[in-house]
Amino acid sequence: MKNRTKLKKRIVIGILILVIIAAAAYVYNLLTEDTPEPPKTLEDYLYRYNATPIGPDSELLDPDRNIFSYEPYLEKDRYFRLWQGNVMVGYTMEEALDFNGAVGTISRYLWSLMNADYETHAALFADKVYFEECIPAYFTQQMIYGIEVEYLGSHEESAYFTVTYGILENDLTYRIEMEEGKTQTQWFELISVNDAYKINAIYTSPMAIVTIVEGSGT
Repeated sequence: MKNRTKLKKRIVIGILILVIIAAAAYVYNLLTEDTPEPPKTLEDYLYRYNATPIGPDSELLDPDRNIFSYEPYLEKDRYFRLWQGNVMVGYTMEEALDFNGAVGTISRYLWSLMNADYETHAALFADKVYFEECIPAYFTQQMIYGIEVEYLGSHEESAYFTVTYGILENDLTYRIEMEEGKTQTQWFELISVNDAYKINAIYTSPMAIVTIVEGSGT
């Protein structure tokens, strides 16, 4: 009898423990379901260089480096491919630099990366605060390839583009999040400043544009 009584107590205790665990799990699920994550803001979609930027005296800034004599890079697709309507047209980077307007700014942006032209690069941004907080001012020559640019449309005074490219043998001095052998897309916002288009911001998701348009009430 004593053994049976002990067994019953153990069973009751075990059931109580299971009930308590189940109740706790149920309450946790209710709390997590009823407490949605806060909606993302435009700030959450801004591209930010997620590392300590290199300085002007860094050994990484090799003045003798010439990516245009590096055979593996010369074998990559280095055309500037632009969607024009439903057709994609390829241009050499030299040809793309002759474009006017926002497309010309994007081509000069990429060209400044390829040449590690810091002054030109910084001058292409309209928002100096964004540039200083989010974009590295110094970087090595970037072996950019697989370029695709597409105009998405305009909203109020801004023009929006997708800019896709990869970086061969990425040394992480400009894009720390890029995977080797893959291209990635960013969403560019450009505005007109004194009859020239400048980069106002770079975003990591098209949801940034949705947020901008919806926030305007249109």
